[in-house]
Amino acid sequence: MSTSRPIRFTGCDNTIFGQNADKGAFVNLLFKIAVPLFGISPEKGARTSVYVAISPQVENITGKYFDKEKVARPSEKYYSPENEKRVWDYCQKVIEPYLS
Repeated sequence: MSTSRPIRFTGCDNTIFGQNADKGAFVNLLFKIAVPLFGISPEKGARTSVYVAISPQVENITGKYFDKEKVARPSEKYYSPENEKRVWDYCQKVIEPYLS
């Protein structure tokens, strides 16, 4: 793909975002227990995204995955050029109405 863009996944942040959605009784209960126990604070969750957005140290780095403010390699089981294209194409389709 010719368009450069940073890649970042923050993981599970300990917020109430999405908690009001009904995912079924079991999944709702699981989220109510697991997110406070295993989620990270919103501040920690945002740290790397903010770093990538404003840090001069990564100004010329594009198309890389960052974890804990460092370039990292996504797990092989999640990464493939085909999956990257599939996600990119979906995102482009979703935002297309807002680009014109």
